[in-house]
Amino acid sequence: MQKGYTYQTNGAWHVRYRVDGKQVSRKLADYNDQYRTKRSVRPLADEVLDPLNQGLQVNGPMTLQQYAETVYFPNIKTKKSPSTVKGYLRGILGKYARCLFEEIDRRKFS
Repeated sequence: MQKGYTYQTNGAWHVRYRVDGKQVSRKLADYNDQYRTKRSVRPLADEVLDPLNQGLQVNGPMTLQQYAETVYFPNIKTKKSPSTVKGYLRGILGKYARCLFEEIDRRKFS
C-alpha cells in the first residue's frame, strides 16, 4: 500500500508515488488559504492513491465498460451532482454505446 510523498514546490502541492516501478508526481492543488499544510492536502493525495491501492488502476487496454466502471464514473460521482451523473449514464454513454454497437453490427453484417 502506497502512502505517497506529499510536498510543496513552485506554489503548489504535489504527491509523488510509483506506478510499475516508475516514480511519478501529480499536482494536487495550488498553495492557498485552504491548502496550507500537508494535513490539509492529505485527502487529495488519498483520492489519487486509492485506485492504485485498491488495484483498480488497469495498465494496458481495457473495454469501454471497464473504463467507465473503474475510472470515469467513480471520478465523476465525486465532482458532479447525482442528477448530472444520471444524465451522463443515459445520454453520453448511451449515445456512444449505441454508435459503437451500430458500428459493430455494420462490420458483422457487411
